[in-house]
Amino acid sequence: MTTRLEHRPRRGGFTLLELLVVLMIMGVVGTFAYPRVTAVTDETALNQAAAAIRTDLQRAFSEAAKNRRPVRVVITPGDRRYTVTDRATNQVIFTRELGAEGSGYRIKSLTATVTTFDVFPSGLASSPVTLTIGINDKSRQVTMTRVGLTQVQ
Repeated sequence: MTTRLEHRPRRGGFTLLELLVVLMIMGVVGTFAYPRVTAVTDETALNQAAAAIRTDLQRAFSEAAKNRRPVRVVITPGDRRYTVTDRATNQVIFTRELGAEGSGYRIKSLTATVTTFDVFPSGLASSPVTLTIGINDKSRQVTMTRVGLTQVQ
């Protein structure tokens, strides 16, 4: 003779205890992985910002040559921003905001050896410049010579 329990089909699924064990394991793994993931995303953001700065400095030289007029680069470290303008008309050519919400760069600090310099149509700048950008404990330097050679370090 068989009992009622023997005829009942077995249901698939997980017990509450099994789910709690899996969640605990995921929590422990996540705790160890978080610092490394943060470091990688900081490195990526720094590299992207440094590449953007390098491209923008080269673009300032191109704009001066194309328009045959000097352009002025004004770096505002406190706002983590720089603006390139036509020196004669003061018209803004472009602006880059590195630390603003939604800018995508997440830069926490910006310093520059020179905060204002001009780029002339002849291909020379009034001054060399080094910009240092930082996120948490990591930083990158973008240097530009007077003749427009740029390098990321």
